[in-house]
Amino acid sequence: MKISKLAVALVMVGALYSADALAAKRVKCPAGTYSAVGASQCTPCEGNSYSKAGASVCINCKDGYVANTDHTACILDCPSNATCPNGVTAFVCNAGYYKKNTTDKTCTACPAGYKCTGNNKATKCGENTYSVAGSSTCTPCENGYSAAGAAKCTACPAHAISCSSATVFTCEDGYYESNANNKHTCKQCEAGYYCKN
Repeated sequence: MKISKLAVALVMVGALYSADALAAKRVKCPAGTYSAVGASQCTPCEGNSYSKAGASVCINCKDGYVANTDHTACILDCPSNATCPNGVTAFVCNAGYYKKNTTDKTCTACPAGYKCTGNNKATKCGENTYSVAGSSTCTPCENGYSAAGAAKCTACPAHAISCSSATVFTCEDGYYESNANNKHTCKQCEAGYYCKN
């Protein structure tokens, strides 16, 4: 039996067409879906899970992460009072809040006497400044008052011209620092002495 070139060509075209037709019916499931062996369609991932394209199962996100809306990746579960710059890196606490330690998964209000500028750290207020809880800055004390990283300023002892705390101060001329009975005060200079600061 002699087969013509045309018949061979038709058989080859038919074989190619059949292979293309089979390939078109086998479709890779897109990211965010999965399928088991023998599936006729892809099933969307649900809950806190995700998948890459061609997955046979969805993978649960690890603690501290949540699935994005199309379930194609896990992103950082951004805590309250924080920002998550691109959704997958470590979060940054907002101004007025800080992380108590590097593994903390929450932002805590800045304690009184500290400032939290939004870099995850609490920095003690410096000499003659104070702050209330939740502050991002320290406020200078008014003249005649002092604070050493406290929640409020306290009055300097009478006749003190400057002070950095209730126990560290400079008395005005005519007075000297006294610590009688464990009470720090500026005491008037007695007769026969002079006091100059």
